[in-house]
Amino acid sequence: MILPRSEITHWMQLPEPPQEVE
Repeated sequence: MILPRSEITHWMQLPEPPQEVE
């Protein structure tokens, strides 16, 4: 799954990264 850098950065700032992403 490819995400824009903005999405990746947003996820990195989350307390718990999504577990159901591949």
